[in-house]
Amino acid sequence: MTGKLPKYCRNTGNLIDPRFNINGFNPQRDYPKRTYAETYAITWTSPKEQGFELPTGGAALMNEGDNIMYFARKEQCLALGTQFKTDLKPKIKDYKIY
Repeated sequence: MTGKLPKYCRNTGNLIDPRFNINGFNPQRDYPKRTYAETYAITWTSPKEQGFELPTGGAALMNEGDNIMYFARKEQCLALGTQFKTDLKPKIKDYKIY
């Protein structure tokens, strides 16, 4: 998985963990008392820099080229994927959820 994190335009309601911006996410380091941490990633390629709405609230600017974003729930990745297919112009069809 490669790509850059989008630039945040508005407040995300603190629903996106700020530790994603520092050396990636490590569940064993960040949540040592949990037996597992549910983490999903979505990657996509954008033909241009454009704004989009975050499924957790707020907005962000995706980078031209490869992008990556992390969420705590798979439904959030699916919601963003649906937005890529319907709301954005040009439509983004080459996204992957991990």
